[in-house]
Amino acid sequence: MSSNIQATPLVTMKGGDLMSKGISGLFKKTLGHRLRINSLKSKALSKAQKLVENTAGGRGKAMVVGAFDERTGQTVAAFAGAIPQKIAPELLDRAKTIGGIGSLGLTDRNTVGACAEFHAINQLLLKGSKMSDIHLTNAIRPRTGKSIPYCKNCQTMFNDIINK
Repeated sequence: MSSNIQATPLVTMKGGDLMSKGISGLFKKTLGHRLRINSLKSKALSKAQKLVENTAGGRGKAMVVGAFDERTGQTVAAFAGAIPQKIAPELLDRAKTIGGIGSLGLTDRNTVGACAEFHAINQLLLKGSKMSDIHLTNAIRPRTGKSIPYCKNCQTMFNDIINK
């Protein structure tokens, strides 16, 4: 008895085969990837909360944010504060697009390089992360515990990270 059943590939791709598109590109669209992102985001938020709790005057700081690298699993948290002594080259380039480190950039009160988002991303980049793998948590006001919008400087410099 012969059969006319034909095998159908489980994965079909437009514009190339599976190997040319890469497995990691497929993984980013899976439930497993979304669960990993949510888990890392939770860890980064927890790290931000611990930073506030374990830092003298932490509740009085202007802003705290968590960040994570989806590839390595590293998480960090940072407060807004003085411009870092060492800044990753990628951040210097992004800062130049809005006036440079130390300028007010697109705002009338936020110094470029002083935001918590800048500090957290800088920490990850200096540890070897790639910008494309970095995610941010919401920005949080420590004294209220409420999320607040990113400033215009961060919205512009980190638009690709914020809108993942």
